[in-house]
Amino acid sequence: MIGGTSDPTPHAGAAVLHRWTLDLSLGTVKEEQLDDRGVEFPTFNEDRLGRASRYLYAVTGGEVVKYDTERGTSTGTPVDGHAGEAVFVPKAGAGAS
Repeated sequence: MIGGTSDPTPHAGAAVLHRWTLDLSLGTVKEEQLDDRGVEFPTFNEDRLGRASRYLYAVTGGEVVKYDTERGTSTGTPVDGHAGEAVFVPKAGAGAS
C-alpha cells in the first residue's frame, strides 16, 4: 500500500484509494487497494478523465495527501483545522494538454 496505517478501524466506512485495471481484450477487471486511509476525493479536471496521471491528491481530517503513483509513495501535509473536499480550479491561461 502507498501509505496509511496498519489499523483501519478509525476509517471504517470511509472512502479509500483503489485502482481498477480494465483489460478489454480479456474482459477482466483487477481491483487493487492502494491506501487504507479514509479520504475525501477532490473534483478533478474532467478533460483528463481516463488518462494516466502520476500524482493524485485527497484530503483526510487535518491533512492533504499527495500520492505518487509512479513511486508508490504518499505524503501528508498538515493543514490548520479540518480539510474538506477540494475543488479543482484550472491554472489561469492553461490549455488542455
